[in-house]
Amino acid sequence: MMESEAETDVAITDARRRIVSASSGIVPFAKRIIPLTNGRHIPRRGMMVETDWKRASHIAAVSPIQIGGGKQGDMCICFKTLARSGRWCIN
Repeated sequence: MMESEAETDVAITDARRRIVSASSGIVPFAKRIIPLTNGRHIPRRGMMVETDWKRASHIAAVSPIQIGGGKQGDMCICFKTLARSGRWCIN
């Protein structure tokens, strides 16, 4: 329901950073972004992973998924940009 009202795509990973669920079409981008978080502490409030809105197809933020005090995986939220069309704004 969230995705039907917004211009975002989401990928969910498990604790080993394997994609377990994702919006259609975002998997190739998510597979490039998720390795950028390897070995990094992701704060509870999340962090930006891809910010190049002028050239990248998406900008992306990653937040941890915590259940019962333990990290179960991450949620990667991707926002489409219009970079490929030469119009530099977030879609």
